[in-house]
Amino acid sequence: MRMTAHARERWEQRCSHLDMDAELAAGKRAGKRLLNALRQNWERAQGTGTWPAAHSYIVTPGGCLFVVSDGGYVITVLLTKDVKQWGRQRTADDRLRRRGALL
Repeated sequence: MRMTAHARERWEQRCSHLDMDAELAAGKRAGKRLLNALRQNWERAQGTGTWPAAHSYIVTPGGCLFVVSDGGYVITVLLTKDVKQWGRQRTADDRLRRRGALL
C-alpha cells in the first residue's frame, strides 16, 4: 500500500514499535461499531461535522488505524486508543464545565 510522507511520519511517531508489513497484512476494514465510536470521539474533540467520512479505514490487531483515500494512498495513521482517549477527555471536561470547575 502506498503511503504519503505525512503518513510515514505519523507511523514513525505512533507505531514504530510495530512491523508495518505485518500490520498492513493483518488489517481489516473497520466495522460499523468501531467507526461510530471513532466518529463520535473525533467529533467531540475536533468539532461536529469534521469526521472525514469519504475515506476508508483499516484497523490492525496492534491498534493502528490507517486512513486511506479514494486513490489508495494511506494519508495518516492514528492509534485507536488515542481517538478513544479524545472522547473520554472531552466527556470529563464537559462534566467539569457543567459543575462550574472549568470555564
